[in-house]
This record gives sequence, C-alpha cells and structure tokens, in this order.
Amino acid sequence: MRPRDRVVGVYHFLFDTVPRDLPFAPPRPRRMNPWVKDGKAIVAKVEADRDVKPSVNRALAALGPLAAAMSRGDRVLVKLNFNSDDPPPASTDLPFLKAVVALLIDLGAK
Repeated sequence: MRPRDRVVGVYHFLFDTVPRDLPFAPPRPRRMNPWVKDGKAIVAKVEADRDVKPSVNRALAALGPLAAAMSRGDRVLVKLNFNSDDPPPASTDLPFLKAVVALLIDLGAK
C-alpha cells in the first residue's frame, strides 16, 4: 500500500469525508432483481429435507429460472454469514452452502 493511500484511508476513517482531490469512479451498472412483482421482492419458502439440494431447487423453481439472474460464465459472489459461532440459522449452514455453490457451478458461474 502506498503512503498516499494510507493517508487517504486514515483521513476518510477519522473525518468520514472523502478528500477533494480524489477522482470519482462511477459505480458499474447492476442487473435489476428479476424476481420482483409490483415493486416488491418475491420470496420463496420451502420445507428442507435432510438432503438440502432438492429443497434449494424447489425454492428456485418457486421464484423462477436462475438464468434470469445470471448467465453462464458470470462471476458470482456468495456472501456467507460466519460472524459468530452460533448454529444455523444464525450462521450459514454448510450443507446449504454446498448445495448453492454446486448449483451455481452447474449453471456455469465462476
């Protein structure tokens, strides 16, 4: 890390402002949520079996095709919840995580 970057970071942390001489980088456009009806996000809830993968597939089937949200070759970030050692649902369930990642890989996500 360059000294200038370190100073800018400390300045931003201490004063909660961005220095004036930094260039502005506009955010990249994001895809809109394909699972919206009447301006509200659609949510699916299913009973989970011992094998989680069919349950994840049923939830996605209730929402609509995953291809509406991603294309083959897209880079996908899976955000985990491991901020404590609390058991699921307070933290990410590992069998659920495995099922979701396998599904994304099967659909061609990177």
